[in-house]
Amino acid sequence: MVWVKLLVIAVCGYMLGNISAGMIISNHLAKIDIRQHGSKSTGATNMFRVLGAKASLLTLFGDALKGALACLLGLWLLGRDGVTLGGVFLEGPIGVYLGGICAVLGHMWPVVYKFRGGKGVATCLGVALVVDPVVALVMLAITLAIIFTTRIVSVASLTILAVYAAYYLITGWGNWPLCIFVVLMMALVYFAHRSNIRRILNGTEKNNRLDFSKVRRKGKAAE
Repeated sequence: MVWVKLLVIAVCGYMLGNISAGMIISNHLAKIDIRQHGSKSTGATNMFRVLGAKASLLTLFGDALKGALACLLGLWLLGRDGVTLGGVFLEGPIGVYLGGICAVLGHMWPVVYKFRGGKGVATCLGVALVVDPVVALVMLAITLAIIFTTRIVSVASLTILAVYAAYYLITGWGNWPLCIFVVLMMALVYFAHRSNIRRILNGTEKNNRLDFSKVRRKGKAAE
């Protein structure tokens, strides 16, 4: 029965991740495919550059929500007390971890959009809010501080995922499901940001700073 629940969580989590807020909102507001504009990503940062703050915030909320819903499904089916698989007890909310990771995978590689999605940061936020809302909100505050200081979203995203993983590896060492979960989530986001990492290393990522003074109006796509 546990294996059936795990399968349901994995499949539903992945399909929830396939719901692209960026695609839906860009089509509704401007009748465009956001993947054909800006950085070609469906995430909130590209939505900000192409369609403005309102579209970006809606995308952020939508992408975080699906991550949270995937985790809540896992919580509902398996609880927070751990499960026994093959005679081995796994500590913690395994369903939450599985649902969250699968939602991030679905966001990054959505089958319904030919495996072209976003970079998963907002979805990770939704996941983190279910795992521990206090920690997630602290991390969000740090992320916003980095963004407004550097105006480079990739630097903020990569930094906070590393801090998030380090925090749980230190405080939760020995809780192997938790450790594997945070490392895997960080690894997925870093993989999705591999082009950003290359630009950071060669010093050109600074060219992608957000310009808050030139927010485009709703419905006006970047050329």
